[in-house]
This record gives sequence, structure tokens and C-alpha cells, in this order.
Amino acid sequence: MKLTLTHFKIAKGFILTKGKWRDCNDQVTIVNTYTPCVYNEKFVVSGELINRKRAYENKVCCIISDFNAITKHQERNRIGQMARGDREIERFNSFIERMELSDIPMIGRQITWYSASGNGMSRLERVL
Repeated sequence: MKLTLTHFKIAKGFILTKGKWRDCNDQVTIVNTYTPCVYNEKFVVSGELINRKRAYENKVCCIISDFNAITKHQERNRIGQMARGDREIERFNSFIERMELSDIPMIGRQITWYSASGNGMSRLERVL
């Protein structure tokens, strides 16, 4: 394995793994999260990750997640319902910016979630 594990944490909403690449000794943080659908709880996990970023100044950070959030209106389509407001989009984009992450473009299918009824679809999962 090329990653030497130095820290591992399981918390509400995320699993954080920290280590060093053996070849170059760079610090790396890999996080797997699940963000709740409830608006008031949605940004608790992102706030915790921002606080942890301040504590772990790593060169490389990768977050793999079902964020339950979109970066622009075109990523959500709900038939018969209004899309969520701009405030959620602004907060999610602010999180990406504050974490100094890039939203890796998807290849092929752009939608990651479809409602059971077929009336809604969104891009909710991401690698940042």
C-alpha cells in the first residue's frame, strides 16, 4: 500500500482517513461523508470538515460524498416541484471554495439520483 495511515476518525456523518504517501511523504486526507437531506442538518457535516481542515493543513484532500446538495439549478430537475433556493446552492459552493476543493467533472451520466416515482433527478454524489 502506498498510503501509510496516521489517523482515522468515525464521526456523525463522515469517516476521515489521514495518512502519508510513501513515495513523496505528502500528507493526504480522504473523507467519505453522507449529508442528511434535512436542510437544517445539511451543513453541520460541512462545518465540521471546515474546522478539521484548519487543524490538518494537508496538501491533498479528497472528499467522496452523497452531499444531498447541488452547485447549480441545472443539477436538479423535479417535475411538479420548485427546485430548492439559491441559498443552499450558495452555501454548498462556499463550502467547496473554503475547503479549496475542485468539483471533478463526471464522465457520461450526469445524474446520480432518481426518485422512485421518476419525477425527480439530481446530481447529489460527488468527488471533490
